[in-house]
Amino acid sequence: MGLRNTEQYAEADSGRLEWNGQEKTLWRCIVCNDVHYGSEPPGTCPTCMSTDVYVKSDPQEARQVMLGLDGDVETDEEGLVECWKELAGRNDEFRLNPDTEDVELAARGVHRGEEEHGMKYCPCQMKSGDFVADLGLVCPCNFFIQPSWDEKGECWCKLFVKG
Repeated sequence: MGLRNTEQYAEADSGRLEWNGQEKTLWRCIVCNDVHYGSEPPGTCPTCMSTDVYVKSDPQEARQVMLGLDGDVETDEEGLVECWKELAGRNDEFRLNPDTEDVELAARGVHRGEEEHGMKYCPCQMKSGDFVADLGLVCPCNFFIQPSWDEKGECWCKLFVKG
């Protein structure tokens, strides 16, 4: 599909284009950081085989995850919470914490981290400085493997709780 006018370029830069009447967007697997571009997230990640674990991703985040590029913050705190609600709404194993204060605190931390480091890192975990290793800390992270998930039924920052 050729981009023929300014409006199409703006849509492409936002990560959302319409193709045959369907809006396409970027999605990131929270387990392995696989990036998918489509009108819906895959039900099963083709890389790690986890089910219902894709969250909407903005173009900058997708480029950073795939290529290690730096860039500007594109998602505000309200947008983060909406992405997290959508992710939790597609999965029976977990839900967004009903305590809105915990969710808002996590959103502020993730947003601040994105402003400071260029990635949506989990605010409750320390970055190592190794880009590849730190990809595992992009929020939402793979909270299924955290001790707090098994022990308390919640992720590190209490953003997600068992459903």
